[in-house]
Amino acid sequence: MMERNLNLGYSKLKHIISIKYKSINNEGSFNQLRWNANNFVRRRQDNKYLLSIKKQKNEMKESKSRKQRNSATNNSSSKIKEIIKS
Repeated sequence: MMERNLNLGYSKLKHIISIKYKSINNEGSFNQLRWNANNFVRRRQDNKYLLSIKKQKNEMKESKSRKQRNSATNNSSSKIKEIIKS
C-alpha cells in the first residue's frame, strides 16, 4: 500500500513536470526542471537502498543478540549441571 502511494506521488510529480516542460521555452529553466525530476527519482531510490541496509543491520543485530541469549542459557545450564554433579 505504501509503495502504491509513493508511485502515485511520483506519477503526479511527473505529470506536473511534463506540463511545465511544455510551457517553458527558456533552456536554462528546462534543464533545471529535468534535473529536479532526475534528483527526485534518485533520492527515492537512495532512500529505498538506505532503508534496506538499515533493515539488514537490524536483522544482524537481532540474530547476534539471539545467539548470545541462546549461548548464555546453554552455558548457564551446563554450569548448573556441573555444580550438581560435583
